[in-house]
Amino acid sequence: MRPSKQWYRRLAQRGALRDARWGVVHLRHYSGEFAVVGDGPPLVLVPGLAGGFELMGPLVRVLARQFRVVCFPLRGEHETMPAGRANSLADLADDLADFHDALLLERPAHIGLSFGAAVLAEFAIRRPRSLGPIVFNGLAGRFRGSLMNRVVRVALEQFPLPGDSPLLNQFLRMLFAPGEPVGSLLDLVAAQLWNTDQGVIAHRYSLLQGFDLRGRLREILSPTLVVAGADDAIVRSAAQRSVARSIPDCRFVSVARTGHLCFLTRPRAFARHVTNFLGRVQSLAAA
Repeated sequence: MRPSKQWYRRLAQRGALRDARWGVVHLRHYSGEFAVVGDGPPLVLVPGLAGGFELMGPLVRVLARQFRVVCFPLRGEHETMPAGRANSLADLADDLADFHDALLLERPAHIGLSFGAAVLAEFAIRRPRSLGPIVFNGLAGRFRGSLMNRVVRVALEQFPLPGDSPLLNQFLRMLFAPGEPVGSLLDLVAAQLWNTDQGVIAHRYSLLQGFDLRGRLREILSPTLVVAGADDAIVRSAAQRSVARSIPDCRFVSVARTGHLCFLTRPRAFARHVTNFLGRVQSLAAA
């Protein structure tokens, strides 16, 4: 029996954001639905390739105990009106700048996860004075054009993938560390991914082609933290450590026995690293 998209959407509701305040923001190129959870200093969350910010629900709930987590709607994810597709990561970085202006956010802290980390890095390089401390997870200096990457791109662009696709299931398992206890999380991740249109995922994937920040990372001026899953098979921990070494004011930490979705499987450990880092930055600023 093949699960339907409706079944996956119902399953995804289990990971939905709780106690969120929802709104619609009107940007230059699209209008999108965003969420705010918690109170305190603002912390903008830029989500990954698919699944939207709802996939980060467990992390958001932990962070919301101390921060006002503002969830940014990537173009194509939570649109209330049709929008043209972005032509580059720079276009998505401009969307993030528009989001700042619309919500009157002044140099807030940010977390960028995976694809969202690439968007945030582009934003930080293009507008180095516009944001406060930064946390990256799953960011590489360049997108490797491996055979697997090319296969995934062709599959996304040309073949509708049902939820029980062997290729999709194999890829999803790679998001976790070998031997990492997953349980129902695998189904939950698949469910949330189904909420992003496959064409949107394919387009975002295409924007990563030729992605190379290696010579530009030194232009990031904000205090920065790189959090890596120690056993990340998608963006190796060593590659993320290399990113940290290239940013002038940057710390690196890894979360043991976790993979690419360490923010989902170990949200408390991830949030602890973020909270400690932001606390140190605030203390230095006040000194």
